[in-house]
Amino acid sequence: MLSQLEALNNRQARIVEYRISGGLTLPEIAGVLGVSLTTVEKDWRRPRVARRRAWLMRPWLFAACFGIGCSQAAAPQPPPTAAHALPLTLSLIGDVDLARDLAIEGHPIGGISGLAYSATTRTLLALSDAHGEKGPARMYELELGVSPVTLTPRAVTLLQGPFASAHEDPEAIALLPTGEVLIASEGDLEREPPLPPSVQRMSRAGAHLGTMELPPELTRRTQVNKAIEGLAVSPSGKRIVVTTEHPLAGDDVTHLYVFDGAMSLVGQLPYRIDPVPTDPRPGEVTRADIGISELLLLDDDTLFVMERASVAIDEVFANYVRIYRVSLAAHVSAAVDKHLVIDLSSVAERLTTPALDNFEAMTLGPRLLDGRRTLVIASDDNFKTTQRTVFVVFAISG
Repeated sequence: MLSQLEALNNRQARIVEYRISGGLTLPEIAGVLGVSLTTVEKDWRRPRVARRRAWLMRPWLFAACFGIGCSQAAAPQPPPTAAHALPLTLSLIGDVDLARDLAIEGHPIGGISGLAYSATTRTLLALSDAHGEKGPARMYELELGVSPVTLTPRAVTLLQGPFASAHEDPEAIALLPTGEVLIASEGDLEREPPLPPSVQRMSRAGAHLGTMELPPELTRRTQVNKAIEGLAVSPSGKRIVVTTEHPLAGDDVTHLYVFDGAMSLVGQLPYRIDPVPTDPRPGEVTRADIGISELLLLDDDTLFVMERASVAIDEVFANYVRIYRVSLAAHVSAAVDKHLVIDLSSVAERLTTPALDNFEAMTLGPRLLDGRRTLVIASDDNFKTTQRTVFVVFAISG
């Protein structure tokens, strides 16, 4: 039913999806789509939209469409295609707010810019973007509990090779099936000589094993401090995706660079980032920015994209975080179709500290007893006392 509406009017289909699946208000949807509130309200009231949303909100069908379970009375549905898969939903399990003075072997825990969970060792690897005066580049090994949510520090690994430099900026980590990891660095093209962005293959012990070959534009046209921020490897290891926080210099969209398991580029998909959300607080907007902060592959086709916005009103920051789902099987020329999975503002009041922080790390976590996978996200405190290191765990349904 939603796909039928999508065929008639893509914007109206997105409004229904964002309202019912994502829990966004109509003003929030207007901000996401970049249209007026009047336009969204008119679309929401249109007869064909009303019929579809009423149909989707029927209790038994809501369960079927959004992964809660399906009543036996429901009519059989054909299996979804990759491009029109049934929506995935996230259910909040809990969160933990790390103490500011927590350290492992004298290295403060902070600056979390990437996560990777090893089911083999039941260990959560947390990459820190520490470098220069913040100490050596490193990754922490944490023991994660999900019922209730707990984190126990176990070890710290200092990164060698290129990351021994005080100028590399590690921003993302992904686990390979071999047990090795890929770690992305933003680099710094304004340095002399320039330090290009890169993706390095590392051992779990922190040794440098090799450098992944990237398209020339990724190493030459990235914006300073807006370079490679997203990196994902599918559980099978057959797909790797790399992206930048902002579009490349001169571009109006960013791109998802898709590689095979041999780390050869097989394609790229244009991706359009949302406009900066409208901040309801009174005062003058002094700074505002939005970009991709992380990627996560659930399988060889399904990709989660985390978009994070920061808006400063009179220099007081507020963060906005949304996670979208896209299909790597899409063939598009303008921008890949994206589907909202969750707007974190919908669960913020249920977190230990409701104010959302600077979330930029995401990984699949351990499975629950009922078989559902978990999603773990974490925030980067930038080693500032005004920010926090928060881990949040969700159950994935659908």
